[in-house]
Amino acid sequence: KGQVFIVQPDKENLSKLPTINLGKAKMTQILSMQRKYHLLDPQSMSNYFQYFRKDSTMQQQMAYPVNDGSHTIYEWLSSNDVNVYTKNDNAIRLKNKQLPKLWQGFMDAGRAFKAIDAPTQAIIVPYGDESRELITNLCGSVVNDKHFYQWVREAQQYSVNVFPHILQRLVDSKALSEVRDTGILVLDEQFYDKQMGLNTAGSSEQDFLGDW
Repeated sequence: KGQVFIVQPDKENLSKLPTINLGKAKMTQILSMQRKYHLLDPQSMSNYFQYFRKDSTMQQQMAYPVNDGSHTIYEWLSSNDVNVYTKNDNAIRLKNKQLPKLWQGFMDAGRAFKAIDAPTQAIIVPYGDESRELITNLCGSVVNDKHFYQWVREAQQYSVNVFPHILQRLVDSKALSEVRDTGILVLDEQFYDKQMGLNTAGSSEQDFLGDW
């Protein structure tokens, strides 16, 4: 019979991960309560998600705000009263027992929605000899080279996605170079360790976790 351990890291910085930080707070709340159910009981899990969803910040996020928060995808896919291109008279129609018209903004909602809503930038890292060879090929070629896009596809398996604040730290440290003027970014070898991964401080310092 296995055991499950809940670990709370010391000096953990979740300031850039608000959703995870909220989940941690709600889990801490459940752990501090006098529990009627075992932690692995479905009711305990249900309680966690109820606390999580009832948080005011999460309720706003679950509506999926767009346009700097002035509208939400939930709004566009429901009554969509903000549709400026139509005269939404559904309230009157329903009062007269008529079927409502469909004013939903399906196209705008589809364009705005992202399954993983994270403003990340992919960078190619020098992981192993094959990735180094691909980086050399990319940097020594031009876009109209017949092998260029094949190398780009192969290099995708050696890319990592970083958040804006991490990207800025790498830029400030001059840890990135661009392949020609393609927008494809390559990480300097001094800022990558094959055991620990991305190191924003460079090979002289061990700062692998930092302020992620």
